[in-house]
Amino acid sequence: MTARRIGAIAVTTIGTTAVMVLLHVPHAPALATTLIVALGLIATAGGFLVMGLAILALLVVTRVINLLRGY
Repeated sequence: MTARRIGAIAVTTIGTTAVMVLLHVPHAPALATTLIVALGLIATAGGFLVMGLAILALLVVTRVINLLRGY
């Protein structure tokens, strides 16, 4: 792992954490997603598309469950 990659990980982790603190929305999965990208675990457009679709699917399922529960 290069110093440049470590720097990118530090900057993105600090940035994501700062935004969550400023907006008062703690959300650990957001930091996990940030690390997945910063570590280079997803390096292709297809990989980003799959991750985006998975996030979208999770949002839809969560919304449906909340509607069914009356939220």
